[in-house]
Amino acid sequence: MSAPAPYEQRAVAPGGLAVAAGSVALLALLVAGWYAASRLTFVVPSPVETVTVLAQEWTDRDYLYSAQVTFWRIVAGLGIGVAIGILGGFVLGVSALARATFQSFVMTLYAIPKILLYPLVIPFLTIGTPSKVFMGVVSSTFPTMIMVAAAIAATPAVYTKLARSLLATRRQYLFKVLLPATARAVVTAVRVATSFAVLGVVLAEFFASDVGLGRSLSQSYNVGDYDHVFATVLTLLVITFGVSFGLWTLEKRLDR
Repeated sequence: MSAPAPYEQRAVAPGGLAVAAGSVALLALLVAGWYAASRLTFVVPSPVETVTVLAQEWTDRDYLYSAQVTFWRIVAGLGIGVAIGILGGFVLGVSALARATFQSFVMTLYAIPKILLYPLVIPFLTIGTPSKVFMGVVSSTFPTMIMVAAAIAATPAVYTKLARSLLATRRQYLFKVLLPATARAVVTAVRVATSFAVLGVVLAEFFASDVGLGRSLSQSYNVGDYDHVFATVLTLLVITFGVSFGLWTLEKRLDR
């Protein structure tokens, strides 16, 4: 009689203390590299100089207004883009006809640098908020759509067979099978799309805008005020990190 097969070894997730220690170590390494770069060239301000300027800017009413405008432009563009992307992703994932008809078109649009569209929409949407929201929408729609469609395509076939054996309706299949099976992938898609939305809005503000952090970044860069450039970049990183961390926390809860 053969010996029983050994149990498979499951990977043990690191504890919260280990994750925190790793994050602190990585942050310390990044700050050390930043400080070393600041000693090599005047273009890179030191971390202390950047934080000092950042503290001054966060008490400046005009700067806070610019940050608020950029934040809501990002939220609006991301919200609309994610809604379109999730809907389109489910259509591409469920319908074979839609995949055959539109998938190559979607992939082509995804590959196009979105900033190239900005000069084309300015005459119609002006350099104000509508054109910035549009850039956030087009920047976040396609990565969301592609990731959601891929998640649906990767759904185990046994789920579909089980739904059919239970005579589930299309509505039941969508809400009872596909949505729970792809929930984590959808949140991941939104987290990835957040970075694209931030990039699209800030680049649009950088090239032509009436207000916003991208405009502040452009003005500081043009006059060689690199302290303010790095401070503004740090502000954008804080905004992006805050949203991404919240979505990452939601992902971890969906894993349970």
